[in-house]
Amino acid sequence: MNAIGDILIVDDKPENLRLLFDALSREGYSVRRLPSGQQALDVIHFSPPDLILLDILMPGMDGYEVCQRLKADSKTESIPIIFLSALDEPFDKAKAFRVGGADYVTKPFQIAEVLARIEHQLSIQRLQKSMQEHLQQLAIANQELEMFTSVAAHDLKRPLRGIHGLAQILIDEYGKQLDDEGVKYLDLIQDSVLDLDELLDSLKTYSYAREVEVVMQPVSLSAVVDRTIELLQIETQEKNAVVEVQSDLPHVMGYKPILKEVATNLLSNALKYVAPGTKPEIYIGAEVHGDRVRWFFEDNGIGIQPQHHNDIFQPFRRLHGRGAYTGSGLGLAIVQRCVTRLGGTCGIKSSQHGSQFWVDLSAGTLFHELR
Repeated sequence: MNAIGDILIVDDKPENLRLLFDALSREGYSVRRLPSGQQALDVIHFSPPDLILLDILMPGMDGYEVCQRLKADSKTESIPIIFLSALDEPFDKAKAFRVGGADYVTKPFQIAEVLARIEHQLSIQRLQKSMQEHLQQLAIANQELEMFTSVAAHDLKRPLRGIHGLAQILIDEYGKQLDDEGVKYLDLIQDSVLDLDELLDSLKTYSYAREVEVVMQPVSLSAVVDRTIELLQIETQEKNAVVEVQSDLPHVMGYKPILKEVATNLLSNALKYVAPGTKPEIYIGAEVHGDRVRWFFEDNGIGIQPQHHNDIFQPFRRLHGRGAYTGSGLGLAIVQRCVTRLGGTCGIKSSQHGSQFWVDLSAGTLFHELR
C-alpha cells in the first residue's frame, strides 16, 4: 500500500508516538506527533491534518475533550478521529463515538489493524470530497443552464414576433390569392408561433423561480388571488367560468411575485383542463392548521389518475396530447419550484369529478395578529 495522507498522532506515551510514527512513515504517510491535547488543538487550528490518531488518557486535557472541541469548530469538524486507548469498557467506546469519534482501537494495538482503519477512514474522506466537488460542479452547470435558458427564451421572442407578424401580413394582403389550404397553413404557422411563445414564457418563469432573490414577509392570499383573477379575466370570460373565492383568505409567509406565479398557473390549469362543453367551476380557499396554511384550488376538471400524481409536477410531463389541451408542460413544475423556494410543499387530491391542487405554507404573522 502506498497511501498518501497527513496523519497527526496525539499521545503522551513516547513509545506509542515512535511506534506509530515509524510504521505510518514506512507506508508513505506524512506524519506529525504531539504529546498533549492542548498542543494538538493549537497545531490543528493552523494546519489541519487529514486524520487524527488520538489517545484518551492524557494529562491536562483528555482525548474526549479534544475531540469535542474539534467537532465544535466548523474548520475542523470534518476531520476523522480514531481513538487509541487502553480503556476497553463499552461505556468508554460509546462515549468516544458520542463525542464525534469515527473509530476506536484498543491498546495494545496491532499495526496492521491501525493501518486498515486509517485507510478506511481516508477512503471515506476522499469519497466525500469527491462527491462535494461533483455536487459543486453540478450546481455550477445547473446555474449556467438556467442562465442559458433564460437568455435564450428572451432572445427568441423577437424573431418569433417577426414570424407571427409576417404570417399576419400574408393573410391580410394576400389571403384572397390563396386557397383554403394556403390560409390554413398560415393559421397553423401563427398557432405554432403562439405555442412556442407560451413555452418561452414558461421557461423564463421556470428559471426566474430559481434565480429571483426571495424576500420573505407576510402576504395576503386575498390580494394575490384578486390580482390573478384580474390578469386571467379574458380567459375566464372566454370559458364562461365561475370562480368562487373564500372571503377570509389568510396571510402566509412568502414573496408576492412568487405566490402570484403559483396562483396564475393553478388557476390557468383549472380553466384549461375541463371536459369539452363543460363550464369550469373553480373554488379557491385555504385552511389553517396551527402555524401552517393549506391554500387550495378546486375544479370540476377531467381529474388525474393516482399513478400520475407525482409525475405531473415534473417538467414537460404531459398526460394528454397537444391536440386535446394546449400548454407548455411546465405549469405545475413552476408551481413546485416556486413553492419549494418559499419553504412549502404542494400536492393534489383528484377524482373523476375534479381535482384539488394544494400548497402548504407557513402562516403569516399578520394573520396571527388578526386572529
